[in-house]
Amino acid sequence: MAVYPNAIYANVKKGVTSFSLNPENGKRLFLSVFLIHVAFSCLKTTMFGFPNILFTLEKWIAVCLVLTKIAVFDKYSNKQLIFGAALLTVSALVLVFSKYQEPLIFSIFLLGCKDVEFNKILRCYLTAIISVLLAAFIASRLDIIEDLVYIRDYVVERHSFGVGYPTDFAAHIFFLLCSYYYLIKDSLKKVHLLEGLFISLLVYVYCDTRLDTISMVFLVIGIGLFQFNKVFDYNNRIYLKMKWLSGNLIPYLPVIGFVFMYFMSAWYQPNVTFFRLFDNLLSGRLRLGNKAVEDYGFTLFGQQVVMRGNGGSLIGLGGNYFYIDCSYLLVYFCYGIVFLFLVFLIHYWCCKKYKSDLYYLVILTVIVVNCIVAHHMIELAHNPFYFALFALKNKYKLLDIKT
Repeated sequence: MAVYPNAIYANVKKGVTSFSLNPENGKRLFLSVFLIHVAFSCLKTTMFGFPNILFTLEKWIAVCLVLTKIAVFDKYSNKQLIFGAALLTVSALVLVFSKYQEPLIFSIFLLGCKDVEFNKILRCYLTAIISVLLAAFIASRLDIIEDLVYIRDYVVERHSFGVGYPTDFAAHIFFLLCSYYYLIKDSLKKVHLLEGLFISLLVYVYCDTRLDTISMVFLVIGIGLFQFNKVFDYNNRIYLKMKWLSGNLIPYLPVIGFVFMYFMSAWYQPNVTFFRLFDNLLSGRLRLGNKAVEDYGFTLFGQQVVMRGNGGSLIGLGGNYFYIDCSYLLVYFCYGIVFLFLVFLIHYWCCKKYKSDLYYLVILTVIVVNCIVAHHMIELAHNPFYFALFALKNKYKLLDIKT
């Protein structure tokens, strides 16, 4: 029996229409793409020697699929449309002026997670990162890839475990712990907090990374203070103080972090004892921030900033080392003040949307403080918590603050 082109077209059209009418298909599409893309993004931070063309191909296929999800499945309110259009426009301008693709990728995935359950996004994130890190760890133990071991003060060994640098490995562990705690918040027990402290101890012993170790300890303390005071009395001082902070301070932390680091960097003087001690505490970040302020000025949509880091090789750069580790300064200098302002808005709206979820706010607070010294704020391989803005808010069993 002959099959005519019109009949084929009609059947294909019917199938596409049927597929697009089921919103669950859009969610599955995003989660599948997100899982693969996060795995590839994490893989790029390891010592596995895959060709760059593979990462480039995967990245733009992922972008096209997420844009398809946005166009076919998603419906936005007028405010969301205006913000989404502004975010994509600014990200595109950043790409034009600075050649950096990260803001555009981040923006597309942020908009594309519309109506996808936030918990499912975190599960995909955990699955992808754990799979890649475990593969890198095993491969480094078997000498398939190199475990870069850096020596601090001629004594302390800092292992990378198959990742490009010890701090990158530790950062992955920190964000994994954040995601893990949020996913188990409805069944959190003291043993889970002990697990977090044990993990932070291992990271400190084998990687000697102070920032992420301290961040994990603060995360455990913050979650513990809230969890085990909340159980007994919703009107106790700690609970009420955290409730006040959730509305009056936490939404503005990135702005405070940026202003603090910018002016401390701009005013930095190596011959002043206070600045020198504080710079040592931050592992030279004030000195590097000062160099960024002097060499790169204000821009609306970013600029190319030549950075040279130590990751991926045991050969030190010496005086040629230059990297902006502070997330707020990195966004400001590389992506411009307009995109930084949009990141501030994203953070503010996430805090307002999740004002009744103090677990989320505790975790986000530790993350934004961590980002004062680390550069992972909008990297998909590290921080998935800003996806909460457009993602579907999961039902919160333990607490519902009426405000």
